[in-house]
Amino acid sequence: FAHGAPAGAIVTTGPGFFNLITGIAACYYDNVPSVFLCGQVNRGLNKAAEFQTKMYGFQEAPHAEIAEFIADTTIKVGTDSELSDALAAIARISTREANGPLVLEIQDDFQRQPFAANADAGKVKAVDAGAVPGAAIDVDGIAQALASSERPVFAVGGGVWRTDDNARALIDRLARDFSVPTVFSWGGQRLQNYENPFHVGLFGGHSPGAGNSLVQQSDLMIAVGLNLLQHQAGKAHDIFAPNARIIAINRDTRELARLHTDFGDRLAHCVGDSVETLEGLETKLRSEKSNTIYWPEYGSTESAPDWRKQTNPTVSGDIANHQGVASIAAFLDACPKSYWAFSDAGATLSWTYQAADQCMSPPISTSFNLHTMGYSLPAAVGAAVSNGCDGVLSISGDGAFMMNIQELAVANNLDTPIKILIIDNEGYGIIRQTQDAFLGGRHFATDIGKSPNLPPYDLAKLISAFGIETKKGNRAEVGTLAEWLFEPGSGHRAVVVSVDKAAIVEHTTPNNQPLVF
Repeated sequence: FAHGAPAGAIVTTGPGFFNLITGIAACYYDNVPSVFLCGQVNRGLNKAAEFQTKMYGFQEAPHAEIAEFIADTTIKVGTDSELSDALAAIARISTREANGPLVLEIQDDFQRQPFAANADAGKVKAVDAGAVPGAAIDVDGIAQALASSERPVFAVGGGVWRTDDNARALIDRLARDFSVPTVFSWGGQRLQNYENPFHVGLFGGHSPGAGNSLVQQSDLMIAVGLNLLQHQAGKAHDIFAPNARIIAINRDTRELARLHTDFGDRLAHCVGDSVETLEGLETKLRSEKSNTIYWPEYGSTESAPDWRKQTNPTVSGDIANHQGVASIAAFLDACPKSYWAFSDAGATLSWTYQAADQCMSPPISTSFNLHTMGYSLPAAVGAAVSNGCDGVLSISGDGAFMMNIQELAVANNLDTPIKILIIDNEGYGIIRQTQDAFLGGRHFATDIGKSPNLPPYDLAKLISAFGIETKKGNRAEVGTLAEWLFEPGSGHRAVVVSVDKAAIVEHTTPNNQPLVF
């Protein structure tokens, strides 16, 4: 999926399925088009429900019933007709007519039978979510809103990237040619062109700076492929972009209905594919080009002002000089831009995206809405298995890295180089920050030491034991370490960078407060 194609996995019945649950859930909450194929014991042993017992066949489990809570579609396959439906559902995901996850449970004895039915006979249809309540708007209306605006922003999310391979070029043209500053969610970061002066940067609860400043001062926000949930908009919707009319472009009518509930009468919706809608808007704006003198308080956007210098330089400076952010920025800057980067949950994740706002970064992905600890290494392995990129960067904290360290054995057998960056702040830093904020600084099970804390361990030695070259150092050595990590022609390598255990995620948005900038 990192390369723009649907993702998939095949697992065995029982423990294989349960090992995959977190991955399915991560795909569900991020709307990742994906197919998961799971086995099931044969029909004669698949009788736990009939006997009302926990298990009858060996490793029998109700996979499909469990998956219904974390999948868009689940199909139990035990007949030719059900298999036809499953193939039709796979086809819809492969052409992006539907999101995933799609979970298929196929009985063991049926897997061994010949299948000659026509896949076109499948009858899986799109879900009809009904009409969206609230004000609707079309491309003409969006163009008119831009013409009457003084301080518009495009706000771009990961939903745009998923719809079309040409989305990045389109987002680049719209901002540059029509002088509209554009901000990005974490999921939309991969669409940002760092050389476009109208691509201002990231916004959200953990992304203080110029992007948040423009959002909060805007009178029109065109939100494309965004869900505007808590990490993007904060908890108090009335003080998010408080003076802005919000136009939400999304093909998911259920999300649009929820947005109307959150933002009330100031939101209008446009139902449709993000890229197709923006292409229509581009055509309209080129034929009827009107006001492009936006943001007069910044000297007008025709001169492409330095947005960062004209917002809060103190906050921007604090972030740029933060040891965790600056350390990661050095590696992102040195990383080849043809690589894909994956970052883990915790303080390291916030620092990663804050760092991406300070340098020329490769595209970064994560478990956006589920925030799964231990995500980045197996995600990097999955991307490397596809052989669809020149290399992969996995970014993790010392606590989360231990969640899936066994994946190093798989990584070391792959040809695509996997580069590993670990920020070592001696335990679970983001949980310590929560304990400081809400529990009077009483740290429990978050430091390195005696039980109940994490036991002492040497990450560099552990990684080296898997046969991967590893170095460790501190903030002062990151330049040299970054050069070594990405040395041309090198294979799998890892770097462990120590930072102060007291380092926290700075300038986050407080509860029920406006975005920080």
